[in-house]
Amino acid sequence: MKKKRTKKRLTLFAHWDPDDLIDETVISYLKEIKKFSDIVFSSDCNLPDFEIGKIQELVIEKNIGKHGEYDFGSYKRAYLKAGNIIKKYDEMILANDSCYGGFTSFRPLFETMETREDLDYWGIVEYTDKIILNRCHLQSFFILLNRDIFTSEVFYRFINNIQKQKSKLQTIKEYEIGLSVLLEEAGYKRGAYIRHNANNICYRTEALDLVTKANLPLIKRALLAENPYDDSKLFETFRSLPINVKDKALILNHLNRFTAGRYVNNSFFPLMGGTFLHRRILRWKLRSNSVLIYISVKFFGITLAYLPLRKTPTNNQIIKIIHKDINPTSK
Repeated sequence: MKKKRTKKRLTLFAHWDPDDLIDETVISYLKEIKKFSDIVFSSDCNLPDFEIGKIQELVIEKNIGKHGEYDFGSYKRAYLKAGNIIKKYDEMILANDSCYGGFTSFRPLFETMETREDLDYWGIVEYTDKIILNRCHLQSFFILLNRDIFTSEVFYRFINNIQKQKSKLQTIKEYEIGLSVLLEEAGYKRGAYIRHNANNICYRTEALDLVTKANLPLIKRALLAENPYDDSKLFETFRSLPINVKDKALILNHLNRFTAGRYVNNSFFPLMGGTFLHRRILRWKLRSNSVLIYISVKFFGITLAYLPLRKTPTNNQIIKIIHKDINPTSK
């Protein structure tokens, strides 16, 4: 029996960090995807040389510099940076650091999707956002395109014309949803690892169950950072994931960098909350952290206010649980 040829892949990886860092969780992701693909790294940050040095041995090209065009702006710059070398590859992946990766292999994902030989492009999640455009599309944190697409005039015009939009929602409409619509109308066949998802599963605790049950190799950062649907079981489900303790530690360290060490209390234990029309439009939460109980209000993803209500004691029990997970030999 003739052995199937291994496909050559090129990943265009989009990066952004508010502190102009390349976090260790990103390094972990890059090391794992490098086993299956070459990488062109594109950052929407003005990274110092020390940070750039972290990825020197992991990527074949890089583009560094603030542009404010979100992940698709980084995809554009990585594509143009790659230039003619794209012709060497069979497949191109668009991936960004809005997910944690590297804690498990991408192999089951690729092997499963390679059995779908009829597909021209696929992603991990296919989703219909009824508020923004009511069109089924692939979420842009991981999309694979075949050679016919990424060398086509249709795709070149799309990616070359990406520009800064007025808002993140407009960027999603024009480029995340727009790419799927464009390729569908051009006659290309789409597929997904998780198909026809209507409940935004990437932002629900069920996504963590899929890490075990379906070998899902990525976890959305926002799921753990924001607990968007206020699931009281999220923390315990994350703790119970059968992944390496060091990988959990990297994730928790990254999350705590954005909450001054108050991540566990702040994110896993909202007391109550609600949305108006859609969670991306207007969202409020009554939360508790180690310092106080407060109401947080977000409008189109932008925090408008933190309204403190009263002080609460530090939740030492939760901190000890996390510490024990990271240092299982400690008491």
